[in-house]
This record gives sequence, C-alpha cells and structure tokens, in this order.
Amino acid sequence: MSHEATIAANPASSPISREDTGTVTEAADQQLKDLESRVRQHARLLFKVAFGVLRNSHDAEDVVQEVFLRAHRAGFSQVRDIRAWLAAIAFRLALDRKRKPAEFDVAELEIPAKTADAEQVAIDDRPFPYP
Repeated sequence: MSHEATIAANPASSPISREDTGTVTEAADQQLKDLESRVRQHARLLFKVAFGVLRNSHDAEDVVQEVFLRAHRAGFSQVRDIRAWLAAIAFRLALDRKRKPAEFDVAELEIPAKTADAEQVAIDDRPFPYP
C-alpha cells in the first residue's frame, strides 16, 4: 500500500507540520470570533422572537442557542440578510417547540391498584381480607 493510500485510509496518521496546525488554529480562532460577534449582534432579537412565541424565557434561551448552533453548522457565507435569516430560524424553532407535546414524568402518575396496598388496608375500617 502506498503512502498516499495509507493517508487516505487513515487521515490521523498523516504527518502534520506546525505551519499546518497554526493555520487551522488561526482559521478556527477567526470562526470563533465571527460567531461571538454574531451572537452579540443578534442574540437579543432572536430571544425576543422566540419569547414572543413561547412566553417562557428558558425555552426561548434554548431556541436562541439552537439557532446559533444550526447557523454555524450551515455557514453564513451564502446568506444575504443574516438578521432576517436568523430570525426566521428562531421563529420556526420556537413554533416547533410550542407544537411539541409537553413531556411528563410517568413516575408522577398514580395508577389505581386492583388490590389494596398496606396503607389503604390500615386506613379502611373493613375487616381484612377484602372480598
């Protein structure tokens, strides 16, 4: 197997020079700075949009985080109006969250037993055993 085939099969085995890692780090640092800038610039608007739909600050904060996560994954390069694009994502995610049925804990449900438990037996005046 040639060296190029080995690298293609296992990219982690490829030799990386300091120049390469420096370039990746600089690019990652720039992406992080761009994302931080966009968060500072648009987070308040997105929170207002999400809160307007959900009327719950915790859920609205979750929506804002999800918006930036999705936007970062998709990339901002092809977007003409970032503010409108992010607001539309926030609105749609908030609607999805509102439509989602509320989660409940099954352990909180009281299911009546067919036979009396020890507490009920102690409370009842009827003689034991029950018919």
